[in-house]
This record gives sequence, C-alpha cells and structure tokens, in this order.
Amino acid sequence: MLVEFTQVRQINNEPHRRWFTSTNIDLIVWFSTNNAPTHFELCYDKQASEKALSWGRFGFAHTAIDDGDNRPGKYKASPLHTAAGAPEINRIYAQFLQESSALPEDVVSFVLSVLSSHPSYNP
Repeated sequence: MLVEFTQVRQINNEPHRRWFTSTNIDLIVWFSTNNAPTHFELCYDKQASEKALSWGRFGFAHTAIDDGDNRPGKYKASPLHTAAGAPEINRIYAQFLQESSALPEDVVSFVLSVLSSHPSYNP
C-alpha cells in the first residue's frame, strides 16, 4: 500500500510535490499553486527492472531506470532513465489501483484519469 513521505525536499521555482511509496511503486505528484495535481511520475516494478511512467504538459513518457549498480569493478553510478518501449498501461493501472487505497482521493482520481487516457489503455 502506498504511503506518503512527509519530508519531501521542495525545489525553489518548481511546483510543490508530494511523494508516495510502497514496496513496488513510487509516485511523485506535482501540484499547482491552488493545490491541484498537475503532473506525475509513477515508478513501478521496483523489485525487478524498474520503469517510470511520467505524464505532464508534453504527454506521456515511459522509461526504464538504470540504477547504476551493474558496473563490475566500478563505483555505483547515478541512476539514469533509458528507453523502455511501450508501457503495459492496463497492468500499471491495476497495480496502482490496488496500492492506492490510502492516498488522497484527488490524487487517485487524477492518476487513474490520466492512465485511462493513454492510447493503449483498454478497459
């Protein structure tokens, strides 16, 4: 179940953000000055090969997360977003729905609405 980090660093001149996490998912949501959600990044499959589905003013982006650990004989590198192909939107939608019962209703509605607007979503 997703729970909220309460000590999220806010960055000057960027919208306010909130971070929710579980064993399998991280969700970061940015909010407008009137506290309405505006965009998000949903990281999933954290225990296997983590991917991120982002949505904002430019639409959807789907990336894999290279955590920087797979560098034998070298220090850990910074994590990077790399190409990931098409997301499995229905699986992401179902997983988010299952994990989101403790989240604020406006956040859940916002994310589910955006996910269901993806061209490959099939209800």
